[in-house]
Amino acid sequence: MELRLQSVAPLYPVAAGHEAPVRIEDSLIEPPTDRGRTLIRFVLEAPLYDKRRRALLLPAGTRLTGLVHLLRGEYRFVAFQSLTLPDGRSLAAPDEAFRLGPGSELTIHPGGRATLTVVRPLRMEAFATP
Repeated sequence: MELRLQSVAPLYPVAAGHEAPVRIEDSLIEPPTDRGRTLIRFVLEAPLYDKRRRALLLPAGTRLTGLVHLLRGEYRFVAFQSLTLPDGRSLAAPDEAFRLGPGSELTIHPGGRATLTVVRPLRMEAFATP
């Protein structure tokens, strides 16, 4: 699975199981057309490096937009939809590449903490300089 903006940029490996801390940026955003499918935004609190720590893949401050469902009164995390780098560049999050851990149930409040976990091995472009 690859995550890139440029087709010619070198790719760096990120192992499955790699974790990085995130915090909930703001309150839930409920779309008026589908109240069960709600957006939530997170901010990466620490940078994500390749497995050799040579390339800065996602800088701290990267914003991640995810989708949650309201199921029997509890919010359950579904998937990340997009990533926005601190410089404003955006890209789609690869399907099932990241998850929140541990578990999928969220305690929703601005400033709340969670863990971003790489689910499957990735190859990523370096989106910043170390």
